Amino acid sequence: MLTRSQKEVEVAELHDRFARATSVFVAEYRGLDVASVDALRARMRAAGAGAFEYRVAKNTLLRRAAEGSTGAALVEHFTGPTAVAFSFGDPAKLAKMLVEYGKDKAPFNEGTIRMDREDIRLAMDMFYREMGWDAKTGSPGYDVYRKFGLEEVARELKKKDI
Repeated sequence: MLTRSQKEVEVAELHDRFARATSVFVAEYRGLDVASVDALRARMRAAGAGAFEYRVAKNTLLRRAAEGSTGAALVEHFTGPTAVAFSFGDPAKLAKMLVEYGKDKAPFNEGTIRMDREDIRLAMDMFYREMGWDAKTGSPGYDVYRKFGLEEVARELKKKDI
């Protein structure tokens, strides 16, 4: 059992993560053993130290931490055994990791109000469309490079059919 001061520290840390995150995924971790969660965390560390984080927390602490941040929209999903995956960089990379991990371990329960693998794939596709990125390569498309004054890069990529 956490003491009041430990809870306050936890809420402050989680609030900071909600504020800094470029994407947040809520998962029900029921059925995952410690070894599976450790394997997912190891994958996240290998993909970029400090770029991703997977946290299990009490729903009350998550609700308090989400207040006043973009995470506030997720509060209704903090029910049951809840884990939160944060990305502090490339939001699509975290989604890809969770989908890939889910192929073997199924960290999301189908049919819940939370995102399952298909929902994450759909979110990735929507992200790529919205940002003008190529879904196959996961990188900005020709028009994005041109928009930022990188026409030479755009032309070179077009020549290489990338």
